[in-house]
Amino acid sequence: MSSIYFNPWIGSKYGHRSCFGCSVLVLGEAHYGSLGDRTSTEFTTEIVNWLGQEDRNAFFTKIAKMLLGKDGKAWLDNETRADLYENIAFYNYVQCFVSGPRVAPTQEQWRISHPAFPEVLSLLKPEVIVVLGDRLDQHMVPVPPEIKSCVVMHPSSSRFSYREWNLEFKNCVQAALSGRIV
Repeated sequence: MSSIYFNPWIGSKYGHRSCFGCSVLVLGEAHYGSLGDRTSTEFTTEIVNWLGQEDRNAFFTKIAKMLLGKDGKAWLDNETRADLYENIAFYNYVQCFVSGPRVAPTQEQWRISHPAFPEVLSLLKPEVIVVLGDRLDQHMVPVPPEIKSCVVMHPSSSRFSYREWNLEFKNCVQAALSGRIV
């Protein structure tokens, strides 16, 4: 039986067909709110489609700009932003809702979420993982050494810097591409 509750978003161009030439997984921390009627295993997919592709949302727009090497002043049109999400996978590590934005998952929420991550890695086979935030990096199970990963400041942080994180991501992709056996 699978430990994955919230299935990952997988863009239609994810993998070697992506604009990055490799499979990029963006790893978020958690969904927030009360459960209510939001119990679908496709909740992550619905959120990325809605807030990353159909509507404008600061969190998802910052991620897209960072991955595309843009700065904070650059305008990212809706088509470009929506297409970016077709080139990546997105997964929230914590497999249950936390109570609100900027609320840390409990130790129990981290613990019950750990088994799903290796399953997601097996399913997606990412070459690059972009970890959104230090807190997530400190609580997640280790990424296997064959997968290149970079930890970037969480996009909702006031200290988020495009210059720093654009370069970090670019270097991570280059390392993944240069490490391939041809």
